[in-house]
Amino acid sequence: MSSGIFETFTYEDNNGVKRPIKLQPETISGLIINGVSNDEAEGSPDANTDYVRVSGGTRQAGVYPRKIGIRFAGNGPAGYKAGATHYVVVPDPEIFASFTNPRAQTGTYLGAACVVIGTSPERQ
Repeated sequence: MSSGIFETFTYEDNNGVKRPIKLQPETISGLIINGVSNDEAEGSPDANTDYVRVSGGTRQAGVYPRKIGIRFAGNGPAGYKAGATHYVVVPDPEIFASFTNPRAQTGTYLGAACVVIGTSPERQ
């Protein structure tokens, strides 16, 4: 599993509001699907917006990010369980759309081959 520092990136929610989100850098730079790299949304977070909630119970108020589910084709990177589904945050809605249509696209995460097997929609 990923470990290390967290940095603040820009996440664009489904209403077009740009919000700050804390992620590990490899969440952004480590995912490439069908030749398209995961990236933060363009621009800076809008003033006075709350951070996107990446973890925690969904009974709490706030925005929970959209994610794609990937499964490694063979052995994944060190620390990742083989055969398990791993969810990766996708901060930009246009990139999310390109990753999820058509289904079963292939790519790499942290250098290991993977396939997109599902999605988790944004919740507010």
